Amino acid sequence: MAKTIADVEVANMMNEWYGVIKKRKVDEAIELKTQIKRMLPHMEQNQDLLLYFNLLDFRNNLLIDDAQRLKIKSRTTIKQDDIQKTDDMIQYYFYFFNGQYEFRNKNYIDAINFYKIAEDKLKRIPDEIEHAEFHYKIAEAYYQIFQNFFSMSHAEKALNSFKSNEQYTYRQMNSELLLALNKVDLLRYKEADQHYENIIKKAQETGDFYTKSLAHHNIGISYEKRGYLPQAESHLLKAIDIPEHRESRNTIRTYYMLSKVCFKSEKTDKALVWYKKAWNLVEENNEDEYRAKLMIIDALYNNSHINNIHHAMKYLEKKHLWIDIAELSREIGNHLKNKGNITQAVKYYEHALTAKDELIKMTEALE
Repeated sequence: MAKTIADVEVANMMNEWYGVIKKRKVDEAIELKTQIKRMLPHMEQNQDLLLYFNLLDFRNNLLIDDAQRLKIKSRTTIKQDDIQKTDDMIQYYFYFFNGQYEFRNKNYIDAINFYKIAEDKLKRIPDEIEHAEFHYKIAEAYYQIFQNFFSMSHAEKALNSFKSNEQYTYRQMNSELLLALNKVDLLRYKEADQHYENIIKKAQETGDFYTKSLAHHNIGISYEKRGYLPQAESHLLKAIDIPEHRESRNTIRTYYMLSKVCFKSEKTDKALVWYKKAWNLVEENNEDEYRAKLMIIDALYNNSHINNIHHAMKYLEKKHLWIDIAELSREIGNHLKNKGNITQAVKYYEHALTAKDELIKMTEALE
């Protein structure tokens, strides 16, 4: 007869599992899940721990899907009614992990609404790193809907907490990346550049080449927004030269940005090489968002039919990607104006304003 395993022993292993997940150690997370699954049939009866396991399994799948560039197919099967009689920690994880699921699927308002419910439960959990992780995640979501000051406030809290723990240096750098991104949106470029310098230095010291690649990727986007195309191309190339970047979900965006920067620089041959690389990844991953964006730059810079812009924008509208629509509409308007097509340019400038109105409506939907 198999020995009964104390529930506290399983709980400790689950806590270790969650710690590994937060540190993004995929192989260790998979191994710990396997060990815990073997223990569950022999564990003392504890329904709350089984719910905790299912929630961590959901969070573990988010990590694996992210690492393998997969689209998350389904949310946790746990229902809200299942957790009402559990403790604050399990309720917190339910709302927090569901927020992360919605964020990954670009439902940013839904994500923030889940996070705000989670925050109420978090007040009774005395774990500084968990608080820091929460502030980082909600800062990400606020950034995506142009709530820059809310995002920076949470990113600062996350940064200050992560600085106190050397095991979370990567999250310290992630928090600083968020600060830089927000400051670029607010046209505070010098401050953003200083953050990027700090990140690249720290990433080099710690051997975190993926985070270093993200810094170069984002610097490239910042320079492209400023119209400094040679500098933009240089940093995007530095990002894509790092193997960890090429293995990440950001590869498509970097290829797309390189194609756009080269088209704008009138380096058509280079632009087409990057365009083809981006398109191949789009097809391989069925990435409809970047299929639409590539159709737009193809129409603008490579003489494909202008109606492709209309069809692509319709897709982005269907997905409520209003930030992208606002930026792309302004860019399309500028391009058409420079080509002398004033009527169409005005149409897209108006479209940019409409997209910003939709962003305001989105923020009003926050409960």
